[in-house]
Amino acid sequence: MKNKSKILPMEAYFLIAFAVIADLINWIPVVNWFVTLITLPAYQLYFYLKGMRGIYSLGGNIIEFIPGASVLPGVTTGVVLAIIFERLEKTKVGGRVLKPIEKIASAKSSSPKNIGQKIPALSPQLASTKPLTAVKQTT
Repeated sequence: MKNKSKILPMEAYFLIAFAVIADLINWIPVVNWFVTLITLPAYQLYFYLKGMRGIYSLGGNIIEFIPGASVLPGVTTGVVLAIIFERLEKTKVGGRVLKPIEKIASAKSSSPKNIGQKIPALSPQLASTKPLTAVKQTT
């Protein structure tokens, strides 16, 4: 069962401070992959244990795997967004605003239901035994 406690201000400061440090280290070309491999599961585990969604942090960490985009502060942005949205969910206005967005984001795509189904064989009455003939066009 998830712990539904919210993030304390001091915890938020530490999370953001570590994210800033990780983003500064991510400027080093090869080291950024190792830092991202450490921060990604660490932040995801932390948010999971707090009963929060870590999807924003996950998005920020995944940005760090893209070679050109790794100079952007993805980890910091993801952590800050995760904290902001967690705090917004606790308010009445934030709950009303985030519920429709959450429904849209989690909606399933509407795909035809018959994809992948076998086409039934034609019945003998519908099957024609006459060969098809070409029709001449008159001009």
